[in-house]
Amino acid sequence: MTPAPFVTVPSKVVRRDAALSQGRIVDVDDASLFLSWAEDGNLVVDNDDTRANFATSNGFVVGDTAGRLLHLYEPMMRSLGVSRLRVASLDMMPVGSVLV
Repeated sequence: MTPAPFVTVPSKVVRRDAALSQGRIVDVDDASLFLSWAEDGNLVVDNDDTRANFATSNGFVVGDTAGRLLHLYEPMMRSLGVSRLRVASLDMMPVGSVLV
């Protein structure tokens, strides 16, 4: 199986004035489990819903409510077919990461 190609999204595509909504990602089998963001940018499954709010645009999750954007690591995805999703502010995106 060949992984899908990735493209790097230039920062000018991200509009700061875009209308965003808030949403939660909840486990369908256990409604007490939420996908939450941690201060270090990792995403975790947790039963504490205080950090379970994500920013959505047109029904798609784009980041967390702290203004950080979802990204993954393209080199890992290309070589292993998997990569952790993380969040980071646009000016702190790690080298080699791409927006999701």
